[in-house]
Amino acid sequence: RSLTYRNPQYSPNGKAIAAEEGKGFEDGMGDVVVVDAMSGKEIFRFDGGSVSAFAWNHENELMISGYGKFVFDWESIGSNGKQSTNSKQNQIRSRLRK
Repeated sequence: RSLTYRNPQYSPNGKAIAAEEGKGFEDGMGDVVVVDAMSGKEIFRFDGGSVSAFAWNHENELMISGYGKFVFDWESIGSNGKQSTNSKQNQIRSRLRK
């Protein structure tokens, strides 16, 4: 079964899109994936389990219900979607800023 996406949401600054990613969603919600809006390159992935909802706040932080907010270093994400640090470090940094 191929991956599908639902509930895409642009960040307020227009630099990223967050969406649910899954294989049919029979078991509820899949991962929350954030991609660069220009390149489509993955910036962040949250696979923390059962997420009921997510949304961007006015400060360009991703709010994941039951888990808190995830803060992104927008300056390190270039217009081509490349980051100055690797994705795993950004995930850890984002989780620490909850």
